[in-house]
Amino acid sequence: MTRVLRIRGGLLLALAIRDFRLLWMGQLLSSLGSWLLVIAVPYRIFELTRSPALTGFAFVAESVPAMVIGPVAGVAVDRWDRRRTMMAAVLGQGACILPVAVVHQSGQVWIVYLALLAESALGQFSRPAQQALIPGMVGRAEELTSANALMSVNGAMTRLAGASLGGIVFAALGLPTAVAIDAGSYAAGAGCLLLLRGRPVSRGASSHRLRSIAPEFLAGLRHVSADRPLGGLLAAAAVFWAGNGVFTALLVPYVRLRLDGTAADVGFLVAATGAGYLAGAPLGRVLYHRLSLRPITATALLIAAAAFAGWFSVGDLGLALALAGLTGMSAMVFLIARLTCLQQYTPDPMLGRSCSIFFAVEGAAGLVGTAIGGILVGLAGFTLAAAAAAGAIACAALISALLVTAASPGTHLIPAPVRPAP
Repeated sequence: MTRVLRIRGGLLLALAIRDFRLLWMGQLLSSLGSWLLVIAVPYRIFELTRSPALTGFAFVAESVPAMVIGPVAGVAVDRWDRRRTMMAAVLGQGACILPVAVVHQSGQVWIVYLALLAESALGQFSRPAQQALIPGMVGRAEELTSANALMSVNGAMTRLAGASLGGIVFAALGLPTAVAIDAGSYAAGAGCLLLLRGRPVSRGASSHRLRSIAPEFLAGLRHVSADRPLGGLLAAAAVFWAGNGVFTALLVPYVRLRLDGTAADVGFLVAATGAGYLAGAPLGRVLYHRLSLRPITATALLIAAAAFAGWFSVGDLGLALALAGLTGMSAMVFLIARLTCLQQYTPDPMLGRSCSIFFAVEGAAGLVGTAIGGILVGLAGFTLAAAAAAGAIACAALISALLVTAASPGTHLIPAPVRPAP
C-alpha cells in the first residue's frame, strides 16, 4: 500500500495538541532525572566495591526486566487504562529508586541492584503505555511522525545533558541528592499525566484471567510476525541492536587502546551520539513522509554500519566524534521509521503488547551483543570484534532491504480514535 502524505507544519506540529504537550513534558522531566543516575550509580558501586564486574552488573539489572516482564506488561497495557498505568508505573519508579540514597557500604550494593530491577520492571509498563497512547492523541498522519521525532529529541537532549549533569551533581552534592532529584522528576512526570484530558480508548471485551495472558501475547506476536513490514523491521532491529551491543562493549577498550584516552573521552563520544540522535529526529520525520519504508530503513542501517566501522578504526578523537554523530543520526532515522510504522499498522487493542514485543526483542539482542562483544575482544582481538559488529549492522540493512516489503494484502493504515477538542 503506497502512502503519499503532503508535508505540512514541521517538527513541532504535534505540540499544538494539549495532551501531547503534557505527555512530552512529563517524559522529558522523568527521563532527565533518570539520566542523572546513569553515571552516578555505577560510579558509586565502583567506589564501594572496586569491582568492574559488579559495576557492570548494574547495567544487566536494568536490561533483564525488558525480556522477562516486557511481554506480560504489554498485555497488561492493552487491558488497563493506559494513562493510569503510566501514572502508577512512574510514581512507583520514583519510590523504587529512593533506597539507593542510603547505600554507603559494599555489603549494601544488593539494595542498588534490587532498586534498579524494580525501577526497570515498572518501566516495562510505562514505556509501551506511552507509545500506545500517542496515536490516539495525535492521529496517524503527519502529527504522529512529529510526535515520535519530538519524543526522540527528548531522549537525545536528556542523553546530552542528563549524564553530564548527573556527574556534576554526584561530585558536588552526593548520590542522595541525585536520587532525590530523580524521584522528584518522576513525581513531576506523573503530575503531567494527571492533567491529561483524553479518555481511554474502548478496547472491547477482554478476559482478565491470568491464563489468557499467553493467548493475548501470542496474538500480538502473530500480528507483528505476519505483517510484512513489521516482521522485517523486527528482524532488522534485533540484528542492529545486537551489533550495537558489541560496539557498546568495545567503547572503553577503543578509547584506551586506539585513542589512548580517558573516561572524559568516553563521555564526549556518548554525547556526540546524542547530538546525532538530535539531528536524526527531524530528518527521520521528513524522510518517512517523502520516501518509502524499505529504502529509508536499509539506507539508514547501511550508513550506521559504515559510520560505526569508521569510528572504531580511526585514532583521532575529532574524527571519531564526527563519526559518532553520524552513527547516532542514521540510527535515529531507522528507529523513528520502525516505531511509526508499528503504530500505523497495529490496531489500538494490541498496540501495547506489540510495542513490548519490539522492546523485549531489542533489549535481549542488545544484551546478547554486549556479552558477545566482551568475549570477541578476548578471543579475536579488537579489530576483528569491531569488524564483526559492523558486519552485523550491515546484515540488518540487508534484512531490511529484503524483508521490509509492502504491507500484506488487506492491511490498512489504522485510523486513530477521535481525540477531544483542545
